[in-house]
This record gives sequence, C-alpha cells and structure tokens, in this order.
Amino acid sequence: MHSDEAVQKRKTTFQISLALVRTEKNWFKKAFSFNLVKLLGYCWEENELLLVYEFMPKGSLEEHLYGRGSAVQPLPWAIRLNILIGAARGLDFLHTSEEQVIYRDFKPSNILLDESYNAKILDFGLAKFGPSGSTTHLTTRVMGTHGYAAPEYVATGHLYVKSDMYGFGVVLVEMLTGLRAIDPNRPRGKRNLIDWVKPYLSQKRKFKHIMDSQLEGKYPANAAFQIAQVALQCLGDDPKTRPSMKEVMEILDRLQHRPPLPPKQERIQSYQLPQSACLAKFGPSGSETHVTTRVMGTSGYAAPEYAATGHLYVKSNVYCFGVVLVEMLTGLRPIDANRPDDMGGYDGEFGETGEFSNDGVKPALMSLGELALRS
Repeated sequence: MHSDEAVQKRKTTFQISLALVRTEKNWFKKAFSFNLVKLLGYCWEENELLLVYEFMPKGSLEEHLYGRGSAVQPLPWAIRLNILIGAARGLDFLHTSEEQVIYRDFKPSNILLDESYNAKILDFGLAKFGPSGSTTHLTTRVMGTHGYAAPEYVATGHLYVKSDMYGFGVVLVEMLTGLRAIDPNRPRGKRNLIDWVKPYLSQKRKFKHIMDSQLEGKYPANAAFQIAQVALQCLGDDPKTRPSMKEVMEILDRLQHRPPLPPKQERIQSYQLPQSACLAKFGPSGSETHVTTRVMGTSGYAAPEYAATGHLYVKSNVYCFGVVLVEMLTGLRPIDANRPDDMGGYDGEFGETGEFSNDGVKPALMSLGELALRS
C-alpha cells in the first residue's frame, strides 16, 4: 500500500457492505470534490470489508479538538474557520450534485484534514440519495450518531436534506466551545452540549463564557458570535427554517476574508493626531445631543447647522460624506472660484488658523450639491 493511501474496516454483512461500496464507488466516478475524501478501492478479506481511501496526514477533527498529550496542539481560530469552510463545501457539493446526497452522519470524526488543515468528508456508509420529484423527504430507519441526528429524523424517521444542517450546527458549536456534543462525564444538565449552551448562543454577553478556553481569547468576537447565530439557525426544530448549506458556506467565506478589527483601544490610539493637526472632537455625553464649539473646518464640507450655530452633531460628519459622494460622482470640487457664476460658489473667508469666519461668508450662487440635484 502506498503512503498516500489509508484503509478503513467495516463490519457488516457481505451483501449490504458490497452494495454500499459499489454505490459509493460508482457515485465517486461521476462526482468529485476536493472536499470529499477519495475512495481509491475496496476488497473483502477474512469477513471484513476493507476500503482504501486517500491518506489524510493530520487525522480527524475529533483528534484535534479532543485529543490529549503534547502531540495535540489547540487549533487556532483561523484554522478552525478554514476547517468549517472546507467541510461546508463538501456538504454543499453533496446537497447540490445532480444526484442529491444526504450525508446523515456529519460529525468531527468524519472530517479529515490534509497537511494544510484542509477539511474533507469521509465515510458515506450512511449516506442516502435525496428525495426525488415532488417529495420533500425520505422515510428510513433511524441511523447515525447520538447528539448529531436532527430531532425530526430521530422522532419520525423522516430524513430531509436539511437534516444534515442540524449536524453541521452541532459541529459549529463544538468548534466554538471545544466541547463534545455528548459527554456523560459532564455534570447533569450539561451532558448534552446543545441543550446546555443553546440559551447562551443568542446573548453576546453570555456567549463569551462558553468559548473554548484553549483559544485564550485570540479570536474575533464579532465573527465568533456570527457563527453562533448561524449555529442557532442550523439547530432549528423545523428543517424548513434551517439555512441551506450554500447560504452557510457564503457566510463563512465572508468571515474568512474579512480583515479583523483591532481592539477598540488600539483603534482609538491609531487615530490620535498631533493636537495642532486634529479637528476631531469627542461626541456629546449623557442626554446631550450635540457639542457647541468654535466653527472650524473646510468650507464646502461643513454641515450648515455647524457653520451657522457652532452646534456639532455626530451626523454633521454625514453631511461631509455626502459632499464627497457628489465629488466622486461628478469629478468636481465642492467649491471652485474658477467655475462660472452659475456653477461656482463662494468659499467665504478663512483666517490664518483655518478658522471659518461666519462674518465673511457670502451666499454661494450655486453649490456643487445644488448643481447635481438640479441636473
């Protein structure tokens, strides 16, 4: 056997196992995804079915989340997110393929990792082809792993494509908390992870208390909370209300490519300018709505209420932004004394300090904003 191959044993009857494997092998011939572990071959030996898969050097997600010993290092946030995205792509491929497949056993032990921690889904022994025609679900014997199976499937045997989404939601919570879905060694009331932490997922203040301590706080809080909200949707009791795998995958992709904001204190410090060059003011406090201050700034950008009264609101900045929007659309300056009178505008008088002098302001014949509105 080559070093890039791995063998899995299955102990079931010959007829059932061979039928499953032939189905799996035939399906893999027609459909291939980078995020599915490739089945290379199979054989029957000494009453055991041997399946030959591509070798995944980093083992399973389960080993990294729950393994013990110095050889197992905690997964950093970026790798956890990358793993979730890879697994999501694998499930999305199954759900949207020409012959729709319901995986039915999504859990960390079935998510394998290559040398770069890219995730691939393994073991299609419980997978079923999805409903056809106008049918919405299959009715089948309940199989799978306790703690990951969707409630409607456990209760009725009705299997929907979105039954897989429940299992994905459980794995999302495991990745956030670093805890097993079912653990009989936890105190009573906490043995079922979802029953225990579900109330925490929707409350941002409480949510941080259930995050995996092995992350040591090194994760983007907003992104983690967004994933918690996705998990809540996946864990909905009604399969119709759960998101599709494609919708979840798109959210995770956006979170991966969004640069994290630095801590708030760092953001404040990074924007501190020398006092002589800074016109910024701290906003009103308490019940106050504005700050009253000496009028400064650049003519053509200052909000009219600020220029007239010195009352500075947070939304006074929005006026400036609106002027810049018009500049971007037109390619013209907001104030230009060289334009004809019907396109110009007078920029008033400024002192040597750059202070806007109310006494020297003359009515503008036509501001850029008015010109844009008229046209």
